Amino acid sequence: MIPLLGLLPLVGNIANKIADHFLPPSMSEEEKKASELKLQGLLYEQMMGPMQAELNDLADARASERVALQNAGKLMNSLRASVTIVGGHGAQGVLLWNIVSPYFGYQRVAVSVEEFAILGGIIAFYYGKRLKEKLAGVSAAQ
Repeated sequence: MIPLLGLLPLVGNIANKIADHFLPPSMSEEEKKASELKLQGLLYEQMMGPMQAELNDLADARASERVALQNAGKLMNSLRASVTIVGGHGAQGVLLWNIVSPYFGYQRVAVSVEEFAILGGIIAFYYGKRLKEKLAGVSAAQ
């Protein structure tokens, strides 16, 4: 949402230019200002509509996950929680092994370019998701 908030001054400028172009010169400054504010609000709603729908979908998904986590047993919750941890650390292990192993006389794990990209994506997803949740003050446990 932060990048869209950075567009607010741009929306205001666009609304002001549209208002200057289309509003009659006989309008008072107060009426022009009211029209510009209304136009800014309409443009903002157009920009934020899709973003708000995405945020609502995300909130609904989190709510349904909370219900599923409450109804599942401890074993299922542990298995579900371990997937990203094991995958993230496993991908790190493969990449670290390929960096360190030649120095100790061991062979590297054969990783193609596509597999290397997948491992990098797993690591980026794992740490990016955690960072995003920490910065937002949201965690899966809440």
